[in-house]
Amino acid sequence: MRSVKKPRRSVYGLSWQDIVLIAIPALVAIAVLLWFAREVVRPPPAQSLTMTAGPEGGGYAFYAEQFRTILGKNGIRLTVQTSAGPRPLESFRRLDDAAAP
Repeated sequence: MRSVKKPRRSVYGLSWQDIVLIAIPALVAIAVLLWFAREVVRPPPAQSLTMTAGPEGGGYAFYAEQFRTILGKNGIRLTVQTSAGPRPLESFRRLDDAAAP
C-alpha cells in the first residue's frame, strides 16, 4: 500500500522554510540599517548656543560679539553672558548649573 504524503503546512503558499529563508536576511538587513543610522548619521547641530564672556567692553566680550555675528549669518543664535572678570569660579558654577541656559 502506498503512503499518502501530507501536504506541507504553508502560509500564503509559502512553506515555513521559505519564510525563514526570507526573514533571516531581512532581519540582518534591518539590523545593519539601524546600526548605520546610529553610527553614521549624526543629528544636526544646535540652533542656539550660550557663551560666557568677560566683562562688557573687554576683549573676551568683543570676540563673543564677533562670534554672535558670524554664527547669526549661519542661522545659529548665540546668547552671550558676561562675567565679573577674572573669576573662574563663576564660569565653573555656570557649567555645573543644569538649569542654566
